[in-house]
Amino acid sequence: MTKLTTVQALRAVAALLVAIYHLFLNEQAGITNNGSEEISALLETTRNGFAGVDMFFVISGFIMVYVTQNTAHGKYASLDFLIARLTRIYPLWWFFCACFLVIIVAGTGQLTPASYNIEAEQTAGFLVRSFLLWPQEKLPYIVVGWTLIHELYFYAIFAGFMLAPRAWLPVLAGVWCVVLCIGATAGLSTDRVATGILSLAFHPLTLEFIFGVAIGLLVTKGIRTLALPAFVIGTTVFVGGLLFFTHDMVEISLNWSRVVLFGIPSAFILYGLVSLELEKGWSAPSQLVYLGDASYALYLGHVVIYLVATKAFEVLAAIFTQLGMPAWLVAAFSLGHSGPVDNLLFGVFGFSGALICAGLTFSCLEKGSLSWLSGKRRALMQRVRMDD
Repeated sequence: MTKLTTVQALRAVAALLVAIYHLFLNEQAGITNNGSEEISALLETTRNGFAGVDMFFVISGFIMVYVTQNTAHGKYASLDFLIARLTRIYPLWWFFCACFLVIIVAGTGQLTPASYNIEAEQTAGFLVRSFLLWPQEKLPYIVVGWTLIHELYFYAIFAGFMLAPRAWLPVLAGVWCVVLCIGATAGLSTDRVATGILSLAFHPLTLEFIFGVAIGLLVTKGIRTLALPAFVIGTTVFVGGLLFFTHDMVEISLNWSRVVLFGIPSAFILYGLVSLELEKGWSAPSQLVYLGDASYALYLGHVVIYLVATKAFEVLAAIFTQLGMPAWLVAAFSLGHSGPVDNLLFGVFGFSGALICAGLTFSCLEKGSLSWLSGKRRALMQRVRMDD
């Protein structure tokens, strides 16, 4: 299967959008915790960085169709697909959850941050559901895990589709889309984040996976016309949404707004870039491709790194104060202090730390573990076929 560099580049862009969005959210939280009324200078500009999630969902739908295009559907293919996706999602999720747990326990002596408002008797259940990525009222232990819950739901449905002949996939996806829209408009999923099986099953953001499936079907069938206009239109709308969209501009829910303003344009962008790569030989810069390969590590790891960066700034400011260091040095690590130095330092250390963490995690842990797990999966499937 040919690796599509443009898809990996889009994965990098999506991860960077989310990482930058959370960078300034964490900066603002640190400013507020220090009792300052200062507003992060870039928070307003990056307020819609969550759109990277919408791009991720569309990409996921596309990739599942693309990588299985030559796979004969059936129970073995379905099982192999599901195991492959589970071993892709859970190991790195558990790794970063364990890192987060160690940091929280070391810093507070508690299993969960105080801001989560988890009662002691509910902690065990909360952690189990978080580690399993099961829908619940609270956001998962690492907050971005809510998107992985949606990913796993999509994988489960797609694995079910693989039990049927591949020729049925367009019809099955179309029926799913119709049923989903009916259920969502009927109010079966009104929450911004799925809190249960029903709200997950009919969540509007699932449409973005289906958009990706549609793009995958078009591309793999050789329908790749009007690629450049699609890319230009999609990019224009997506960037416009990033820069100008505010939640009070429309009367429909934020979830539906995301589907329209970011999900559909992401599908246009993806269709355009993939078609241009396959038909015209377009390719993405190697740096973006590598970051796309490491995008899952960046997506999970940046939350942990930003927490560490925020606490590190607090500790350093306190230490420098106790040591009688110059006021300018204390101010540089005191979020909310007048002037841009503290903000710039936090941005540089936080963002570079997230990138370094992603690169190291991908190169030293993720690649090797995925290769090992892939070998184990193939061996398991061989045994299953022989025993059947």
